[in-house]
Amino acid sequence: MVTSWTVLAFFFAATEALFGVAPRGDAAPLLHPKTRYERLLDIRNAMRRHWCEAMDGADGVITLSSSGPAIKGLEYTGSRTFLVYGSWLGVPAFSLPMFQTNGMPFGLQLIGRPDADGELASVAHWITQHFAE
Repeated sequence: MVTSWTVLAFFFAATEALFGVAPRGDAAPLLHPKTRYERLLDIRNAMRRHWCEAMDGADGVITLSSSGPAIKGLEYTGSRTFLVYGSWLGVPAFSLPMFQTNGMPFGLQLIGRPDADGELASVAHWITQHFAE
């Protein structure tokens, strides 16, 4: 869990340093000149190395999929903040609907190591088999 917050802090700091604004959950994607894009790739690669070091000996990290349960209705599907890490780092991630609050699903997220999709899928399967309601 500590690693997740470290990644979040680094992600926000890097985005603010590069673009001069803090990222927002619903911000439109920015178009980057080649030099900025290359800097982002360098930062991403540094974060991947840090992630791999932090994951040494672990099958994955367990965190939440969101800050709360699903929202009723279709106007807003909720924040994607918790889901961005796996995509940004390029590592496998699974969101498992393991919990419920007031009849609405609330997910558990697994985040794994680069190129270990199969291993994380096995962990996700094991969790759903042993902890399903």
